[in-house]
Amino acid sequence: MISLPFYFDRVETSQLIVHGAEDKAGPPFLSDQIFVALRRFGRHVEYAKYEGDDHWPLVWSWASWAKQVDFCNRMIAWFEK
Repeated sequence: MISLPFYFDRVETSQLIVHGAEDKAGPPFLSDQIFVALRRFGRHVEYAKYEGDDHWPLVWSWASWAKQVDFCNRMIAWFEK
C-alpha cells in the first residue's frame, strides 16, 4: 500500500474533503491530517466536517437535512469552479 503522506507534495489538483465527524468507516482525524498536510504544501484544499454524522450523506439522519443541503451546495460550487 502506498503511504499517501509522502506524496502530498505532488498533489496539483484542488481538493474538496468532506467527512462526517462520527464516521466509522474511516477515522475523521485522517481527513484533518490530510487537510493540514495539503495546506502546508500550499495546495488549494477545502474541508467540511459535519458534526454528528456518519460516512456518507445518504445515511445521515433526516435531522441532518440542512447538512445534506450544504453538502450538495458545496459539491455544485466545487464543480462550477
